[in-house]
Amino acid sequence: MSGFRSRCAQVSAEPDPGAVTSAAGLRGEAACLEEQAARLNRAMRDNAVLDQAVGVLVVAGWFTPQQGRDVLEEVAGRTGIEVRALAVLVVDWGRTGEISARLRDELRASMKQHTAPAAAAS
Repeated sequence: MSGFRSRCAQVSAEPDPGAVTSAAGLRGEAACLEEQAARLNRAMRDNAVLDQAVGVLVVAGWFTPQQGRDVLEEVAGRTGIEVRALAVLVVDWGRTGEISARLRDELRASMKQHTAPAAAAS
């Protein structure tokens, strides 16, 4: 990330129209913009799978979205699995009904700690 910042620090959102730039400078700027676009695309995909996993947990546990995020983060921390990787497994669990016994137990334990007040009242 620091390499990206140092190489691309001078790429401006609004370039100076009067600035004279070399072909090498333009290639460098284009490479920085392509790298930034790739990072944004990865971030959007990661956010999408996290949101989908939160949705599975919201439905499964009658949670608020924040409680679903909390469950994901807690289970990821306890199991040593990255949050995004856990999110993929949770989405697959919602689709197939299959997940490892260890993760199922961890998710259920965390979900019990985050039971939404609305679920308790119904």
